[in-house]
Amino acid sequence: MTEISLAILGAGTFGLSTALAWRKTHPSARISLIDVKPSPLVRTEVNANNIIPASEDVGKIIRAAYASPEYAQLASEALEIWHSESPYRDYFHQSGWVVANELTEAEISITEGNPIGRERYEEAFPASSLDDGYVITEDTEPGWVEASKCLEAVLRVAMDQGIEYVSGEAVGLLWQESRCTGIKMRDGKEISAENIVLAMGPWTPGFLQKCGVAASIPCEVAGVTAVSVKLDENEYRTYKDMPILMIPGAGEIMPPDRNRIIKINNTTAFYAPDISSLKISTQENPYFEENMAMLRKFLPALSSVPVVVRRHCFDMVTTPAQDFVISAIPELEHLFVAAGGSFHGWKFLPNIGRYVVKMIEGTLHPPWTELWRIGGTPSEHPIHLEVMPRGSHATVDFRRRRVYCQPGNNNSPTINLTSFDHKSRLPRPGPSSHDVTSLAVFTMPHITRRLYTTATSSSPTSAISIASQFLATSQSLPPLKHTQLLDANQLHLLSATLSRPIPLPQGGTPLPACYHLAYFTPSQREQDLGRDGSDTTFNPPRPFTRRMWAGGELEWVAGKEKGLKIGQRVTETTRLVKAEGKRTRAGEEMVVVGVEKELENEFGVAVVDRRNWIFRPEIIVSKEPAHKPVEVPFPHGKYTREFTQTPVSLFRFSALTFNGHKIHYDKEWCRQIEGHRDIVVHGPLNLINMVDLWRDFNGGEVLPRKVTYRATSPLYGGEKYRIVMDEEKGKVTDVKIVDSYGQIGMVGQIESV
Repeated sequence: MTEISLAILGAGTFGLSTALAWRKTHPSARISLIDVKPSPLVRTEVNANNIIPASEDVGKIIRAAYASPEYAQLASEALEIWHSESPYRDYFHQSGWVVANELTEAEISITEGNPIGRERYEEAFPASSLDDGYVITEDTEPGWVEASKCLEAVLRVAMDQGIEYVSGEAVGLLWQESRCTGIKMRDGKEISAENIVLAMGPWTPGFLQKCGVAASIPCEVAGVTAVSVKLDENEYRTYKDMPILMIPGAGEIMPPDRNRIIKINNTTAFYAPDISSLKISTQENPYFEENMAMLRKFLPALSSVPVVVRRHCFDMVTTPAQDFVISAIPELEHLFVAAGGSFHGWKFLPNIGRYVVKMIEGTLHPPWTELWRIGGTPSEHPIHLEVMPRGSHATVDFRRRRVYCQPGNNNSPTINLTSFDHKSRLPRPGPSSHDVTSLAVFTMPHITRRLYTTATSSSPTSAISIASQFLATSQSLPPLKHTQLLDANQLHLLSATLSRPIPLPQGGTPLPACYHLAYFTPSQREQDLGRDGSDTTFNPPRPFTRRMWAGGELEWVAGKEKGLKIGQRVTETTRLVKAEGKRTRAGEEMVVVGVEKELENEFGVAVVDRRNWIFRPEIIVSKEPAHKPVEVPFPHGKYTREFTQTPVSLFRFSALTFNGHKIHYDKEWCRQIEGHRDIVVHGPLNLINMVDLWRDFNGGEVLPRKVTYRATSPLYGGEKYRIVMDEEKGKVTDVKIVDSYGQIGMVGQIESV
């Protein structure tokens, strides 16, 4: 094989692993590994406010559990090396991992590991404390690595293999037209190579920007807090064999290392300042108190142990899914990036370099290429949601500014500033020049994306706990009753809104199926609505305030003769019947709320309307607008009908139903805050149109016996969609709504009498 030289800027996890992997495939090649650290690796005095990368640490957790099968396989491969190969195995401790989660037994399946009792927990963590209500699970496979010591040992192996270690600061890149030929150092030295890899972790975005390289890498620089405490000899003997203790939503307590140091990790990540030019004082970050509160709560016997280190740990977090960036820079030659550890990359020290080498040589497996390349398709869900940047303290300066860089003239980036008002959480005009030193996070050139984050409190409360309390409180109250005259004008206006105009109906006119959704509208004052304009009558407590219509079931129990008719006085009785804390596959918590509405006329209950809403955490920082997919042909069916809702039709339906939810009429809110590509079609409007199609082919005024439906994806204003209805089978008709991109927006079944 041709011996091709390689220069790697950054001697952390990705850079060091790449250097060793290149040596295996190019035994005689000249390999330069460049870093600001002296040689050999010298650990830095962290209390001096120095900027410490994620790769340098007392300990790192090693486990192979990922929701993504691709990353799980990659992690299993790494774990095998941690067990079997030197020097990795010399620093790996298979301690096991215990999770203390505030779940019920019925929801144990969403955690990792096997359930254990209090006796085993107290054996693993002597003199510990655990409140009632925790479910405890144990997994014996994970472990931890003495990170900095292992990194030093691996670096020595690299140097023994003839890899040149260059200590110094890189200030630029060398070019021959579009081809990168080397790296320029501050001392004037130039290091040339056939291929250049930037593996600088959180410094990567700033270095590319400084070099005038425009690369659309969606990323944020983020930090977490870690506190190290030192045990005495007796305490060390007590806790030396403990497993890792993980508390979801809070962090981890690590076993003590050989120096009797226990590290407490806070998994709440914050957006970091421009770390290329600023230092952060550990005295100004309130997250450190959360670390210590965790230790005091779960291991109270160690409440008074001395703190020896308070440190920030920084990494480059890719958005939206924390995939790595292992890619060539588009339109440039021989320049590559290997970064974006996103707080889960350290475990891949033994094997990630192999994949970087394959990327450089063009032999990387296509699925990895697509996941990791710049401009590729990211994973469907966040890989390591536990440490997605949240910034739970609104007053912390770390999140005060974000910088969006766009290319300017002569390859020099133009900086545009957007700041955030922490009272309204909305963008406001950029700061004046004297604010520039307060910048929090910059992204890559070309990037104007906004990353959403969920709100958390300094004392995290689970969705399950909130849902349980909300249900108990709601069911202790009497049901809501609302009596209304089914007036002719509302039906007249609804029919016009649906483009099914009728003359003003007379008293006694039957109310078509599902048209009751335009009656019994909310009556909250504007100041009582949610920030997004939504009705908050059945909202659980914050942060779960972002409502989405999920589905439901309707029954016409009285039949046509005793059904709802114009001119009747009808009483709606509403009860909250369900509130459950759930997690998405990506790990995001949510609360599912179910209500039951009985509509009663003079004959008794005519309609029972059961509906479910999903409440996700409120959006604090806006999302990037979604892009339109590629159009595909509509599916065929026995009966079909096509719609394109306009801003006018959606506004009229909002007005008719007194629905202030901004997603249905405020395009700027939809795109810049919620990340929708346009205004959203109402769930009830879709349901009405779906049942109308069924009515039109079954006799007009006919009522179904029951309708069940489920909203599966948003439908958008200005975009064509089709209702597809099958032939009735056994009194049941299947119906679905599909947009012009092949996405199913709603599915339902209509059961005839």
